[in-house]
Amino acid sequence: MSDKAFLDTNIFVYSFDRSDMNKQRVATDLIKLHLQNGTGVISYQVVQEFINVACGKFKEPMSFQELESYIDNVFSHLWQVYSSKDLIYSALGIKKKIQVFVL
Repeated sequence: MSDKAFLDTNIFVYSFDRSDMNKQRVATDLIKLHLQNGTGVISYQVVQEFINVACGKFKEPMSFQELESYIDNVFSHLWQVYSSKDLIYSALGIKKKIQVFVL
């Protein structure tokens, strides 16, 4: 398998969906396959959308440390269309500061 495949945000979200184990398994298998083969491609929009969902819509939101780890271990290997990882970390830093002041 040498063709590139664009992986949409939903695939990453589904890989954390414990309410549908089949959907979670299929999504996780797709991510692993494309990581192993070097055939997966994502854009910075996928990263931004995933962070938004992971921080606000997951039953158990991901911590900033978990997000940074996921970016380093998964997204950075698929990310071929992006502005920069530093920009995303800066945005996460801003979000951290703002969350502290939100009641």
